[in-house]
Amino acid sequence: MRFSTIVAEASGYATGDPTKDVHYLWSVLERAIHQVSLPGMVEMMRELLPSLMEAMPEMMQGMMEVLEKTPATARSAAVAMRPLLPKMMPRMMPASMRAGVLPLIAPDMVEAMRQKLGLTAGAGAGRDRGLVG
Repeated sequence: MRFSTIVAEASGYATGDPTKDVHYLWSVLERAIHQVSLPGMVEMMRELLPSLMEAMPEMMQGMMEVLEKTPATARSAAVAMRPLLPKMMPRMMPASMRAGVLPLIAPDMVEAMRQKLGLTAGAGAGRDRGLVG
């Protein structure tokens, strides 16, 4: 029994079994830990790739357009790199921040994390469940 439970009950407050809520909160933490691992970051970057491409500086967008217009044989090397982009993007984030990309994609990143962690938009699930004040 926890000290806080003893004090609450001695003060006349009814306390319930917190096991269900504790398990729920641990599951959120486990999902968060997965998201900051390399496979979790790759997964999220794969989902955020369209937003990242849209937020790219104009010069880089221009380079992408030129690449799209080059003959297929000349761009085969660049196309071959496409599967590597989700793995490369986390490593390229510091340069993206300097280019001002991060503020443009931050709302998409926050929403992606909410979905991955099972939280509702606008409030944490713990708050929805009365676990957080």
